[in-house]
Amino acid sequence: MKNKILRQGDVLLVPRATPKQIKKEEGPAILAYGETTGHAHVAVNSTIFVDLNEEGKRYLKAERYAFLRHGDLNALLRDDIPYSPDHDPIPIAEGWYDVVTQWEYQRKELVRVAD
Repeated sequence: MKNKILRQGDVLLVPRATPKQIKKEEGPAILAYGETTGHAHVAVNSTIFVDLNEEGKRYLKAERYAFLRHGDLNALLRDDIPYSPDHDPIPIAEGWYDVVTQWEYQRKELVRVAD
């Protein structure tokens, strides 16, 4: 499977070369979380890294058989993942990706999109 740009809802994964100056983020690979709905986008068989020089910049290292899932965060973390009518699971080719989350403008302020 060739590395390509992937999108699921408000999450975009852009293939890239191995980043430098990074630190592993502990815990599951949660790419986006909607406080309003409790839904999340989680990368399975993947690890999130943060850039040590650029605050807020995140990378995803996808391992073999990685995929992106969407649904209730608690169900995703239990691996009890029912079918999500919003987004189908997406296979992710092994490799490195920039994690880009969508933003929207609301009354003179920039805020992350609420899921």
